[in-house]
Formats: sequence, C-alpha cells, structure tokens
Amino acid sequence: MYEIASIAGKLAGIISLAAYAPYIRSILRKETKPNRASWIIWAIVSTIIALSYREAGASYAFLAPIGYVIGSTIVFILSIRHGVGGWTPFDRRCLIGAAISLVLWWAFNSPMSALLINLFINLLGTLPTLKKVWYQPETESKVAWSLFSLGTLINLFAIEKWIFSMAVYPVSMLFLVGMVTVPVLWTKRPRAKGNNLDWEKCPHRAEMNAEGGTVCRFGFPTFKAPVKNDGPIGRSNASDWVTKGVDLYKSGDYQKAIHAFSIAIDLDVTLSVAYLTRAVAYYKLGDKKQAIKNLEVAAKLGNESARVLLKQLIK
Repeated sequence: MYEIASIAGKLAGIISLAAYAPYIRSILRKETKPNRASWIIWAIVSTIIALSYREAGASYAFLAPIGYVIGSTIVFILSIRHGVGGWTPFDRRCLIGAAISLVLWWAFNSPMSALLINLFINLLGTLPTLKKVWYQPETESKVAWSLFSLGTLINLFAIEKWIFSMAVYPVSMLFLVGMVTVPVLWTKRPRAKGNNLDWEKCPHRAEMNAEGGTVCRFGFPTFKAPVKNDGPIGRSNASDWVTKGVDLYKSGDYQKAIHAFSIAIDLDVTLSVAYLTRAVAYYKLGDKKQAIKNLEVAAKLGNESARVLLKQLIK
C-alpha cells in the first residue's frame, strides 16, 4: 500500500508540475489568458495548504501540492503582463473573501482549521477562472488542464490513510480542477434552437431562440430580460444590446459587456459602435489582441473613433 502511495505521489507531483509547461508556453504564445485574481490566490494558498497538509501528517500526497506551489507562482508572475481580469467587481469579491479567510487562518492555531479555511480560499480562487472559461473556453489550454486533472486523479492513490485530514485536499482538488477542465474541453456544448451560427469563428456569438428571447451558445439565457421578437431583428434591437453592454461595462462587468456587444453584432454585423465598445471592453480585460481586431473591423466600417484608438494601440 505504501509502495503504491509512494509511486502515485511522485507521479502526481511530476504530472502536476509538468502541466505548467504547456500552460506557460500557451501564455507566452498569447493563446492562454490567465485570470490574475485566480492565480494570485492559488499562488498564496497552494503554499499555505502544502505546509498545512505536511503538518497534518501527509507524506507522499504532499508532493503534488509542491508542484502547484512552483507552477502557480510562475503563472501569476506571467499573468501580470499576459493575463486578464483581476479587478472586476466579481474578482474583487473573491479577493476580499480570500483576504478575510486568510485572517481567520492566522487566528486559528490549528493545522486542520488552516487546511479547511484554505480549501475554501482555493474555491474562491477557482471562481474567476471558472466564470472566464464558461464564456471563453478558448482562453485556456486544453492540454494543460487535462494534465492537471490527471495529476489530481493519480494523487488520490497517494493517500496513505483514508482519513479526513489526509483525503480532503486531494479530493477537493480533483473537484476544483475538474470544474475548470470540463468547460475547457467540452466546447461543443448544447446549443439552443434558432439560427445555426458558427460560434467557432466568433466564440461569443448568441442565437435568437425560435420561442423568443436571446440565448447564449450554451443554451442558457444571457440576461434576465431577453430581447423579444415583437419587431424586426435589426439595428434597433442591436442598439439596445449595445446600450445594455455599456451599462454592464460601467458597472465593471466586462465579460458580460463583451457578451452583450457580441449579441448586438450578431443582430447587425455592420454596427461599428458594437465592435468599438467590445474592443474597449477587451482592452480593459487586458486582451490587446482582441481589442485591435475589433477596432480594425470598426475602422473598416467607417468609425473614426476606432481609427484613432487603433493608431494609439499599434504604436
């Protein structure tokens, strides 16, 4: 049993650390956009959890957390320049919750209490990335998250004794990593009935449901107040979605703002202001590449403001 645990622990640690290689490569190639809020939380918490887990008596299963410490720290450093988010209202709530939990961890002088509190903080760190991949699965690496999942699965076999203190971390990590991996890999999600739009070419496309209302490509309502099909689908409805997107942008919810602007573009592909505002929202999220692409389209459609901003971005 202990020999199996030893092999599994070492293998899980190697895979967990190796998973960061394609992830970091993908970041440097500007294919992956790590969420800053998630990775700063993961970098801090993985270190604390690794120490707490060691104090709780784990031996071989301690090796995988070490891989998370090294890898998450490197990714966070890279996310400062190449990442997105980090200060949206949702991100701030997660960061504040993590900070409060860290204070509680410091107040409790118990390895078990520290372990449980930091597992909760780890969950808070997962939420910003989970939200991002649900709307933008293409901004994460399929290879890396597959390896992360494999590492957490193998780490279950590194548990020497199936007692709560030793099993809670590997099991919770399998759950959290799995929550991110599923939407990253499951790109062919169920789609609502309506116009069969090619979302591969435009990952934020929405569809007009035959029953009325706008639905996202996953088959879920995009907003509480759907667009009604009581009039022609055209510029008026598209302008409404631009207005909705601007309101979301002003509230700091840039992800939903992008989704609203994308719906406007689906309704009227010639509406230059929709591309312009979507470009600004992308820029706020730190995605300069997408911002430039949208500005180029808006400029071709004759938007002077887009031309000015485009010149500033490509200098």
